[in-house]
Amino acid sequence: MSPGPQPSWGEPLALAMRSGLVESWHLGHLAVVEADGTLLASRGDPMAEVYVRSAAKPIQALPLWLTGAAKAFALPPASLAVAMASHSGEDVHRGAVQDLLDRAGVDAALLGCGTHVPYHEPTAEALRRSGLAPGPLYCNCSGKHAGMLAVCRHLGWDLAGYRDADHPLQRLIRDLLAELAEVPATAIGHGVDGCGAPVWRLPLVGLARAFARLGDPGGLRPELAAAARAAAETLAAHPRLVAGEDRLDTDLVAAGAGALVAKIGGEAVHAGAWLGGGPGWAIKVGDGNRRAIGPALARAAALVGRPLPDDPRLARHLRPEVRNNHGDVVGHVVPAW
Repeated sequence: MSPGPQPSWGEPLALAMRSGLVESWHLGHLAVVEADGTLLASRGDPMAEVYVRSAAKPIQALPLWLTGAAKAFALPPASLAVAMASHSGEDVHRGAVQDLLDRAGVDAALLGCGTHVPYHEPTAEALRRSGLAPGPLYCNCSGKHAGMLAVCRHLGWDLAGYRDADHPLQRLIRDLLAELAEVPATAIGHGVDGCGAPVWRLPLVGLARAFARLGDPGGLRPELAAAARAAAETLAAHPRLVAGEDRLDTDLVAAGAGALVAKIGGEAVHAGAWLGGGPGWAIKVGDGNRRAIGPALARAAALVGRPLPDDPRLARHLRPEVRNNHGDVVGHVVPAW
C-alpha cells in the first residue's frame, strides 16, 4: 500500500540532552493561532496534515450540548468532562462514565471503544492481583463513546452503528470540526482511531484554530458558541478528569486554574487554548514520542507572550528528566529552538 504523499518531516521541536550534549532530537510541527486565523508562531510546516487523534475529543463532545442531550439527561459536569477525556481508568473516571451511561439509559455493553490495561498503574496492579481483565470502562476513550451513545439515544439514532464514518453522528462531528477549523468538510480525511471511531485528518493549523475558537468562541454562530464555551469551561474546571494522576493534561489544566484547556492525542498530537481571548496551539511530534510535547509547548507559549504557569506540577512535563539506572539525573529534554 502506498503511504500517500511524502510527509513534511518538520523541524526539531525538542532535544534530549545527556551530560551536557545532544543525544537525540524530535522533529515535528507546531502552530499557535488566534481565533481569527492569525498565525502567531510556527515550527516546521503548520499546514502539515495530521491525524488529530484524541485531541479532537472536546469537539467530538460538542453534540452533547448542541443537541440538548446534556440537558435532557441532566448530565453533571463530571460526566460531561469525562466525555472529553483520555482518562487513566481510575475509580473517578469509571464512575463518571457509568453515570453518563446510566443517565442516558445506555448499557455499557454497547460501548464500542474496546479495552486496554488502565494507564493508572495502581489501578492496573489491583486488576492484575484480582485476576480480572479490564472491561471497556477502563478504556481511556470510554467517556467519548458514552457521550456519543448518549447523543444517539437522545436523537433516536442507531446505536449499533454509531462508530461508522457515515453515521449521522460522525457526519455531524466532522462538520463541526470543519466549522471550527475553517477547513472544508470535504477536505477532512478520516481513518480508524485506536478505539474504532473515526479519526479525522486535517492541517495542523486547523486544529490549532479549532481550539482557539473553543477558547474564544465569540465569532461562532450563537448555538455553537454556547456549546464551545460550555465545553471549554467544563474541561478547565475538572483537571483530574481530563486525563488522570500525574498526566500532562491534568497538571497543565490544574496549573492554569481555569484559564486554559489542553488535550493530548495518540502519536504525540497535542492541542489546547487559553480561555477568554487567548490563542490556540497544536503540536505534532513526528516520531510520536510524547516527551517532546512539554518542552515544545513551553517554548511556543513563551514566544507568544503567554508563558505557562510557574507550577511545580508542570516541571517534569516541561523539562523531562533523563535518568540512568541508578536514578541519577544525567540530562533533560529541552526545547530545540
